[in-house]
Amino acid sequence: MPRTTRAIQGETGAPSTSDTFGALRHRPWSEVTQAKWNLRRMLAHYARDIPFNLFTLMELRYPTGWNTKGLLRSDDEGRVVRPKPAYFAAQRVVTLFDGSVDRLADCPVRIEGAARPRVVAARHRTAGRDLVALWLGDAPPGEVDRPRPVGLTLPAAEFDEPVWVDLRTGDVRSIPSDCAERLERGWRFRDLPVGDSPVLIADCAVVPIDPTVRPGAAAMDAHRARWNNPEVRRRIEEGIRRHRQRTITLRALGPDGRPLAGATVEVRQTSHEFLFGCNAFVLGQLPTPELSRRYESAFLRLFNFATVPFYWKGTEPERGRTRYEDPAPDIWRRPPPGRFLPWAATNGLTLKGHPLLWHAYNPPWLPADAAELRALFLRRFDEISERLASRIPIWDVVNESLICPTNWPLYTADLEYVAWAFGEVGRRWPPDALLMINEVTELNFEPADRNRYLAQVRCLRKRGLPVRGVGLQFHFFRRKALDAHLVGPHNDPAALLDLYEAFGRQRLPLFITEITFPSAGDDGDSVQAEVVEDHYRLWFSSPAMRGITWWNLGDGTAVPRENEALGGLVDDRFHPKAAYRVLERLIRDEWTTVATLTTDTDGRAPLYDFHGRYRARASVGGVRLDAEFDLRGPPASEDLIGLRFSPLPAGGQGGGEREPSP
Repeated sequence: MPRTTRAIQGETGAPSTSDTFGALRHRPWSEVTQAKWNLRRMLAHYARDIPFNLFTLMELRYPTGWNTKGLLRSDDEGRVVRPKPAYFAAQRVVTLFDGSVDRLADCPVRIEGAARPRVVAARHRTAGRDLVALWLGDAPPGEVDRPRPVGLTLPAAEFDEPVWVDLRTGDVRSIPSDCAERLERGWRFRDLPVGDSPVLIADCAVVPIDPTVRPGAAAMDAHRARWNNPEVRRRIEEGIRRHRQRTITLRALGPDGRPLAGATVEVRQTSHEFLFGCNAFVLGQLPTPELSRRYESAFLRLFNFATVPFYWKGTEPERGRTRYEDPAPDIWRRPPPGRFLPWAATNGLTLKGHPLLWHAYNPPWLPADAAELRALFLRRFDEISERLASRIPIWDVVNESLICPTNWPLYTADLEYVAWAFGEVGRRWPPDALLMINEVTELNFEPADRNRYLAQVRCLRKRGLPVRGVGLQFHFFRRKALDAHLVGPHNDPAALLDLYEAFGRQRLPLFITEITFPSAGDDGDSVQAEVVEDHYRLWFSSPAMRGITWWNLGDGTAVPRENEALGGLVDDRFHPKAAYRVLERLIRDEWTTVATLTTDTDGRAPLYDFHGRYRARASVGGVRLDAEFDLRGPPASEDLIGLRFSPLPAGGQGGGEREPSP
């Protein structure tokens, strides 16, 4: 008698972090990509009538590490912290594809505008209407939703009022009448947004539209309408090409100075000229060595620029007892500034001191008398200058003067204290120090012809004061504030570019100095990631921009009233979130040059690359050769770079040098 063996998928599912224990640990993961992967696996098993178990309901901590495949986030005590997006995604699948529907083994479909579509279909027994899930399986799921407009014909589909459903986020939307056409048999759809995460075409009788649209969904629709404008995208991409890349001719010379003809040269960018940064306010302050390791690893993988705290309340909490060097009494988010110097030197980081003068975060013992306070500021400038001015190249001299309270002792209507501070600091700091002024988020949104900050900078420059850099913050400390901004008039990428170009005409480097985009709220990780990608692309494209600084790397490392935003790029265990993965892809992959060149008979080869530092390696006659070179600043009239290669010792570092361009 024949026996039948039925396949059962005993464990399936993806982790939500990369440093997980067990299967699939070698790929980058976040809570967003976990949800997408789980949806794809669940529906693929359903399409083949294969029973399955999602592994596992909550995260598990083994002696060897965490297994983060759980649908529920857990803490070190084994308690549930919160559901992840994958939990709600799974909930939607098992609710819709349950005993009330019959799987359709044959669902004819024609798709235009997409490769390798995946389609899963079922029919509701009572309503007699269909559920058709589809996604694009040509690549692993990504951090940011980038759906394509897809044409879809379902010759046998049964709908009365079709709706579009995002199974990951729970969004249910009507399909515009000009995008849905009932055929004599079946339906044809145009411009349906379909991406790497399963969406569903269903009937409103089976999946009704919620009469209250989620604020986050409406906000992102408004945001995409502006940022996906073809002219805006063209302007951003052209800006990146013109201002961050250049074409050079590399001329490879051997140790004897003769051209390396027909050589294969591998070129790899090792650092960026552009400063990608974050504050490093919790360096050495986390509760366990493992968390410290994760924090530093996450920081150094993305950033070459670190902001160091110089808040007066932290450097001198008690009068006369300063905290510039270790050892010092611990203050959360205020390590002694000296702690950062060896860390930066070891890891090639550029440091910025923040701030020298601010009306906030000052010690309670400061006097209310303006003359006394000025004298104490001069003493503070002297102390910092003697210790650290020559060791930290960039400084925020004055912070947020345009919102200075009128009862602060140094306040005057003309804000003369700003000019005074720059004059005093300029006399004490090295002439090549980049002395900056820094301002709040709202100044990004005032047009150039009436921008108070731009007018202030112009005035200070006309007076000959050493304002050598301009900083703008970009904070949204509540999800409601971000959603309101995304649908509001200030979320205008073209206007941002226009303002930054106006600042650039002052011939000063421009920095985005402090950034918070929250991940709290519905679909928060995905919203944060998409907004981060759009803004970083725009900032990187602006010719005046020289650096971008995220504010708090990890959730829980902000000041208490800001922590509810969940504004970190990593979570509170320093696992990367979707926004971190986006920046990793941009900074380390898309904006980093890796190329293999073949030289001509004169040792020349063209190279199109990003500004930064490079290592080049060649192999000639069985000998490995090595050289390093820099590409910084605006293109020269003739970008010909001659490189003299030197032999690379076995297991060692090369010592080639750049030759003058012949």
